[in-house]
Amino acid sequence: MSLHNGYGFIRYPDNNLFFMRDDLEDIEFTELIIGTELEFNLAMNSKGQRVAKQIRRIED
Repeated sequence: MSLHNGYGFIRYPDNNLFFMRDDLEDIEFTELIIGTELEFNLAMNSKGQRVAKQIRRIED
């Protein structure tokens, strides 16, 4: 995963998934660190690319 100014990418088997900070649930963007395990739903953006939505941290 990589994080940038308000958006990031989640490692996904065949490609990295783009996400926006607004798609995070129950976690602040500033709390994310590379390696945080997340669960999410797949969606398609207006360009037909897969993106991550409804992103939540996996609790142990």
